[in-house]
Amino acid sequence: MIDYINTSFTMREMAELNQTIDILDEWQNTVDFLNRRAKTMISNGRISHAMVSEIISQVSDYDFVVGGQGWKEPDLLYQESKHRTEQKAFIKGENKAWVAKSTFFASNPGTKPLKEWLQKRVRTEKEKKEYMVEKSYSDDDYYFLTSTAEWDGDIGSTQCIFVETELLKKYLIEEHSKGKIYCYVDLESLLKETENLVEKNKINLAA
Repeated sequence: MIDYINTSFTMREMAELNQTIDILDEWQNTVDFLNRRAKTMISNGRISHAMVSEIISQVSDYDFVVGGQGWKEPDLLYQESKHRTEQKAFIKGENKAWVAKSTFFASNPGTKPLKEWLQKRVRTEKEKKEYMVEKSYSDDDYYFLTSTAEWDGDIGSTQCIFVETELLKKYLIEEHSKGKIYCYVDLESLLKETENLVEKNKINLAA
């Protein structure tokens, strides 16, 4: 069994390890068609999210199973133990990524209670982080990050990061923009803590 925990890799590397290159190529044909006919279905992360989940699931040979997409079930379930996994997209080349729950994005419902809580009194950084960890990072065991925000549709070169929630929390950014506390993760620092998926599994695969 492939060990993905705290690793970084491309979709092609995942396909090669799982011998699912044929499935990746089939999906690439589909994505190429959509890129020609309905480009926003690929470049808009909110639209492509469900499709990326399916690609992850099938290319991983179902080490990751698609969950409920917001219906109490997590985005993905990891391996037989079915650990809850949150899927997030980032822009390739950027050094930060939004990882908080979508309720805190823009003017979504979670932003008003957060704003009111911050305005009651001056909060310490410790209090702020504890608040956001409880509200946004306490439900899931892992995070699966992909470079599919503003995606060009090249599946094979898509960058992936799969980490334990505890490791992700270590690199949350205090306040990227006003009122958005601990909503982003420092990708550069997070990547330094990961191991390449292929290198990590060389011994297991050779056995």
